[in-house]
Amino acid sequence: MAHYRSKKESSGAFRVSTKGSARQSAANQAARDANAGASEGVEQSNPESGPAVRHFSGGTLMEYGFVIYDARTVKPANLPQLTTQVRLFRDGKLVFTGKEIPFDFTGQADLKRLVANAAIQLGTELAPGEYVFQIIVNDMLTTGKYHAATQWMDFEIIN
Repeated sequence: MAHYRSKKESSGAFRVSTKGSARQSAANQAARDANAGASEGVEQSNPESGPAVRHFSGGTLMEYGFVIYDARTVKPANLPQLTTQVRLFRDGKLVFTGKEIPFDFTGQADLKRLVANAAIQLGTELAPGEYVFQIIVNDMLTTGKYHAATQWMDFEIIN
């Protein structure tokens, strides 16, 4: 059984906080919808894929959210310059590295508390077992040990 753990490795310049849940992929959702008549009145979601339990099937769309606190800004634009990247680990070994992408500030009301929601499609080739999801936020306006903040959560892929 996977247990929820959260580890903050930032050192004060800015922080990242995460949460995670799952949603079935479009193909899985379509299959469930097609079978809805046969199992009417039966709950169709998987109670094992919630944000507290974190048991997911391969091919599941894992949604996650995070908050970035106190990113550095400079004038005249007064906007932070941030990038984000996700990584997956299994047994301490890196199994996936996402592209480093610029943070989108669209719709942000408070630049000292940036809220983001995203998703990652878990590959069907990922073997059952325990994994670690990591989000890394790089502040391009900061140097040294405060340049990056990271947050992680564990989850399990089941058959």
